[in-house]
Amino acid sequence: MAVAQPPAEPLSLWYRQPAKQWVDGFADRFSAIVAIDESSKDDSKGRFRVYNGDFFSNRILWDSGQMRKDSPAREIDIEVKGVQCLMLVFEGDEVLGNWADARVISQSKTD
Repeated sequence: MAVAQPPAEPLSLWYRQPAKQWVDGFADRFSAIVAIDESSKDDSKGRFRVYNGDFFSNRILWDSGQMRKDSPAREIDIEVKGVQCLMLVFEGDEVLGNWADARVISQSKTD
């Protein structure tokens, strides 16, 4: 199994600031942990989404639903076989959303 190493720090995104990861159909799973950043205002809320491609594809692979600053972190573990490009999006108003331990996993077959 090949696992991409996550960055040392979580990926923090502002409202509608997408992060794209080309996987060219070779990935099997995507996993991460998402949460509203601790530095956000107490009444902060937002939503995390993983898209297949981009905003125009309208194909949402995972949706956190509305989260608040005091919401527990949520784990993502989804199948992404055949997906060409993953787009990670955080939607909120003047708030940071953190994507921790984001990994693209590919099961390699050995003979």
